[in-house]
Amino acid sequence: MTTSADGAVADRVLAALRTALDDDGLGTEDDFFAEGGDSVAAVHALQLIHQSTGVQLPVAVFFTHPSAGQLAELVGGRSETAE
Repeated sequence: MTTSADGAVADRVLAALRTALDDDGLGTEDDFFAEGGDSVAAVHALQLIHQSTGVQLPVAVFFTHPSAGQLAELVGGRSETAE
């Protein structure tokens, strides 16, 4: 089930990745690294995600979840367990 909260999380994660890559055209399923991301940009994106959602993720998640959509699922799951 997708809620408006899930959509808000996905929007925040996508915005963080777009900012970190300076790429407003980045899509939800685009691979962060294939679109020019590196470890420095990943750390920046994770800082932005933490600031906007309160969820802190390790950098290693980018290797198994390289798209905004995949990261948003993790963030959404972590924020539910934190409540």
